Amino acid sequence: MRGWLRSIDWLPISISVLALLILLVALPATLGNQQPSESTGYHSVKTECFQSGVRVECPNWLVRNKDTIEAASAITLALFTIALFWSTYGLWDATGTTINDARKSSERELRAYVGVERLDFRVTSQVKGYVPIDPTASNTTYPDYLVVKVKNYGQTPAKNVETKTVVVTGPFLFTLPQGFNYDSFIEQPSTLNNVVTEGFLSKDQPEEVTIPIPDANIVWDARLKNVTIIVFGRIYYRDIFNSSWSTKFCQIWEPWFPLGERFVGSNEFNGEDQRQAPK
Repeated sequence: MRGWLRSIDWLPISISVLALLILLVALPATLGNQQPSESTGYHSVKTECFQSGVRVECPNWLVRNKDTIEAASAITLALFTIALFWSTYGLWDATGTTINDARKSSERELRAYVGVERLDFRVTSQVKGYVPIDPTASNTTYPDYLVVKVKNYGQTPAKNVETKTVVVTGPFLFTLPQGFNYDSFIEQPSTLNNVVTEGFLSKDQPEEVTIPIPDANIVWDARLKNVTIIVFGRIYYRDIFNSSWSTKFCQIWEPWFPLGERFVGSNEFNGEDQRQAPK
């Protein structure tokens, strides 16, 4: 019942009631100003009035209070006009809001959603006799790398997909400090630990981004619980509605987990915003 009452537009109703009260107050006041005649109790002033196209005798109070009645009628008409304006404006505003909300809802349902499907270290080097690779050497090939597999989970394609990934290491069980500026590392010029790939992803289409590992010792040390490896980055893309989106990810590698090696999402820097890719 209360919800039904709240749904009523009370403005035009209030104005209409106010206009009716003006008429109820004005008309008795005009009737009270009449002077009785000697014979009938009321003056019988003849003027031209018409009823159904036939000329009839006008009542005395109507003639004497013509200006008051016209003023009350004008006020009533003005109030009804204001009520109509606000009702129309309210309907237009509500319709516009509804249409805009429906459009946004449709875009949310149909747009692309690109995220990380899997992270995985692929190390083929052997511990015995291993020598780290010099990244400054020419014609360098990397047998060891981190795979970042991204995927479009949305209903429509994603374009201008750009993935940036950073690999950092620290003492065992270390965490990045609170308030760490992830983007200052992600958006620096590309290095071995910050690789960019651009492309187009259709619905459910995956793409693998490979991050070269010049020193595989970090992988073996992490398995021995000597260091902790944290991988973080961003996936920038645009949807079919030409809106920019960015998926943030930050995961910690736990190769010592009893049920097998795994990446676990950190409590920070995971989610989505509309940060645009750096130029």
